[in-house]
Amino acid sequence: MPSSVPDIIVISGYVTAIGAAVALLWRGAALLIALIRKINDFLDDWNGEPEREGVPERPGVMKRLSTIEAELQPNHGGSIKDAVKRTDENLYQLRKDFDAYVSSTEK
Repeated sequence: MPSSVPDIIVISGYVTAIGAAVALLWRGAALLIALIRKINDFLDDWNGEPEREGVPERPGVMKRLSTIEAELQPNHGGSIKDAVKRTDENLYQLRKDFDAYVSSTEK
């Protein structure tokens, strides 16, 4: 048992230092756990999730990118690239028809 006031002050200092160290470790652990959860969520999104009861499959990034890539390749009319090409050709034809109409009305 401490017998003097200086001993009590020293012990109080030790207790305070230990408490501060525990608080800092606790805060650091909480931040580390939050970071690990974010990394885990990112990896789940990257890899996808298989279908389970009541929840549909969530495809991963690579599967979603391959779907997008397929839309950018011509496939005889069904892709976005084919639709853009048709729209461009139709717009070009409309422009030619409009120019011909304007030329015929100016005379």
